[in-house]
Amino acid sequence: MRDLLTYLAGTPVDGRWCQWQIQRLGGSANNILYRATSSDSDLAVKFTIRDARSRARREYNALLGLDRRLAACPPDWRTRIQARYNGYVRLAAAAL
Repeated sequence: MRDLLTYLAGTPVDGRWCQWQIQRLGGSANNILYRATSSDSDLAVKFTIRDARSRARREYNALLGLDRRLAACPPDWRTRIQARYNGYVRLAAAAL
């Protein structure tokens, strides 16, 4: 995962890198967003600007809180939620 994040931090163009298909996503004023897909993963990667507001830390804490709430859900809810939002919380936790 760290190799992928290091590569994306260099602001590459869309295309293929190792096993990943990379696509830069538009529409974000202060951030750089990518979609990285491979045969077994489909990830969203977000780079936030560094400022006094600690945006990355706040977003990480929000995603971590959601992950903890998810763990408290009944098993059938967890399965449905994880199927819909697979990978996003794990990526945030791995990135920081």
